[in-house]
Amino acid sequence: MTWTITDVQSAFDKAQPTYDTTATIQYQAANQLVDYLPLLNPSSIIDLGCGTGFVTDALLTKYKESSYHLIDLSDQMIAGCQQKYADLDSITFATANMDHYAYSKTDLIISNLAVQWSKDLRALLSTLASKASTVAFTTLTHGTFQEWEDLLRINGISSPLLPLPSTQDLSQLCHNLNQDSQIISKDYQLTFPTISAFILYLRNLGATTGKGIQDKAKFKTLIQSHKEPLTVTYKVLFCIMGKKYKPIS
Repeated sequence: MTWTITDVQSAFDKAQPTYDTTATIQYQAANQLVDYLPLLNPSSIIDLGCGTGFVTDALLTKYKESSYHLIDLSDQMIAGCQQKYADLDSITFATANMDHYAYSKTDLIISNLAVQWSKDLRALLSTLASKASTVAFTTLTHGTFQEWEDLLRINGISSPLLPLPSTQDLSQLCHNLNQDSQIISKDYQLTFPTISAFILYLRNLGATTGKGIQDKAKFKTLIQSHKEPLTVTYKVLFCIMGKKYKPIS
């Protein structure tokens, strides 16, 4: 799949109005990630790839006195968060590319289903680990939407999906950065009545980037001929890097 940062920004800008009602898995993962956090008393928190604020919402129930800095590539996502948190002086915002942002030292950097959009995930995670006492993130791993990939392949259609690292490789990377990293993988599934419903879901989520499906004729035939529901699996890796933990189970 060929994509650019501009593609990603545009897709999420367009998806901002529909994101909250579409991103059920993202909401679940955000709350699970916050629940996995060790006992902390962070004075400063960075929410990286904040989207519409799922993670910040969950954190505010635990850390009301902390200061928050929300970063996202999408102008529209940041604008929505600025409006949402307009009454909270403890929250600041930045529209920025995560790979090139000048991070300040902080107590906690947390990111939910965003770092898979990094052009250099190894370098990004290394930077985050050097800037925060605790780094907590989720990301998609290889095998996400495998059912969709298989269906496209069987019908001779090239996949437009984002290439993702394996759980094993990403786990090793986290352990190399912090040997005490705690890691868990979880699968989430969604079922759609038609392929068209799944494509609309991706668009409303902002997960359509690059040039998309190239084999238009084959794809049209697939949509017309495939009458069964489509179930897809999210493969999500949770990672906590820091000094003090509660066991993840």
